[in-house]
Amino acid sequence: MIVVGVSNLLLGTVAFTIAGCLAPPAKWHHLGLVALGAWFTSLINVMYFGVSLTQWVAAAIFMAVIMAIGGAISYVFKRSMKHSS
Repeated sequence: MIVVGVSNLLLGTVAFTIAGCLAPPAKWHHLGLVALGAWFTSLINVMYFGVSLTQWVAAAIFMAVIMAIGGAISYVFKRSMKHSS
């Protein structure tokens, strides 16, 4: 289970970093919507894979953490808005 948790942390952070790099100027609003969508999508784990409703609700905190980490990292890779003349 530790490997699954670390994998979710790393892959989720990479996904949010990419989403942050490609996001429109309202980056944090966009990332919040992406996190909300991903969290609601994970409701399938409750229905089919034995995750309890309490665990699913608590996963919102994990989702917010990886969103924040990935969003912050995306500033390192932010594309320049300047056009060469």
